[in-house]
Amino acid sequence: MKIKLDYALHKNELVHISQVVNGLDCNCYCPNIKCNSKLIARKGTVNKHHFSHYQTDECAGAYESLLHLMAKDILKNKKEIVLPGLQFHDDIYDQSIVYISNTKRVKADSVRLEVSQGDFQPDVVMEFGKKELFVEVAVTHFIDQEKIKKIEKKDVSVLEIDLSDFRNGFDKQDLIEAVIDSTDNKSWIYNSLEDSLIRNYLANKKIEKENKEYYDKALEKAKNDKRIKSRINGYRIIKTKNYYSICCPKIIAEGANKFQSNEIIEKLRKGSRWNGIIYGHTGQSRYVFIDKDKYEIFPSDKNNNLSPIETSQKRKIYGQLSRLKGQAALDFEECEKCIYFNGYIEDKEEFVCKFKK
Repeated sequence: MKIKLDYALHKNELVHISQVVNGLDCNCYCPNIKCNSKLIARKGTVNKHHFSHYQTDECAGAYESLLHLMAKDILKNKKEIVLPGLQFHDDIYDQSIVYISNTKRVKADSVRLEVSQGDFQPDVVMEFGKKELFVEVAVTHFIDQEKIKKIEKKDVSVLEIDLSDFRNGFDKQDLIEAVIDSTDNKSWIYNSLEDSLIRNYLANKKIEKENKEYYDKALEKAKNDKRIKSRINGYRIIKTKNYYSICCPKIIAEGANKFQSNEIIEKLRKGSRWNGIIYGHTGQSRYVFIDKDKYEIFPSDKNNNLSPIETSQKRKIYGQLSRLKGQAALDFEECEKCIYFNGYIEDKEEFVCKFKK
């Protein structure tokens, strides 16, 4: 279905149907330069006001030509445009598509239309001081490879504006937004600054990587130095990563004084280290590590070769440690308020506790 024309050419200027008189006296012509036939303004009382060809068939290219002319006219009058950012696929550092230039609004000193460049002619030439930007408007026909090669030889940036979404009609304000403000429908066919922008980006990424590597090494050394110094001073390094809570060594040492003495309880009273974890499951051997030494505190069902007295003693130790664990369990953030807290080594994952006996 052919779209009825709301605009036409009058003295080489685009005019809206509302701006002209009815009939042939409008003195308007088809916007398609290949046609350029006389148009008649139909401003009746039944149908929507529009232009139609006078004594010729309706022109198939009139509407697309109108969009071209309208877009160029908008750029000429506004003398500004929002440029999209320039993308680059970084397969060296980030392994992703990154922006090497940002979206920005630019104001032109002048705008010229259909200026020959020798072997090609851009729709619009926008001038910014001594620099130029070519703008191509596309509705159904987009820039081909042959023209791209000619553009690259000229070494002038070229932006293509895709107006294919307006093939079935347009509102002028929407068209202005698409031509001037939007970036979703704009793409760089060629950008004369691309090579230098890529070089700068890669150079900065290299420096950033080197700085990060140096920082990471320095940070790791500082962490290791703090671990070594803490161990020399007899302090405890408590890991919080993957734990909902930690067992406070001060509560363990003090709590052990309240239980009947045995080999493990005696060690804990003297300040031996226990992480508060009882390993093993129901039916299996239960054991703990005290100062990195493994102690079985309850035998498995399959290997219960203990005497009733020994079994009772093991059960008692298991019960003592279970209760002690419950008493000493703290949210590790509570440790930050403790006088023995000596700061994190790894942020919220590892800290130094100065408690010792």
